[in-house]
Amino acid sequence: MTMILAMGNRDNIIQISDRRLTKAGSIHEEDWGKSGSVVFPNGRFAFGFCGIAKVGKINTRELILDSLFDSGSPDYEIL
Repeated sequence: MTMILAMGNRDNIIQISDRRLTKAGSIHEEDWGKSGSVVFPNGRFAFGFCGIAKVGKINTRELILDSLFDSGSPDYEIL
């Protein structure tokens, strides 16, 4: 189970998520997160996800980051 909590105001955003990765009901890794952040020239944002974190060589967190950068405009700014 993944827990992600986000809080924000005009000045700050805080995102908290658990870091334990389980596999078939047992602990697989203690220090693995299902969240990340992206910093652009004109802004930043945080993301979190629940579901499968890793399958073989596929790492969902890296897949999400790569997809975000690939889908953005050439100047890498948040519209």
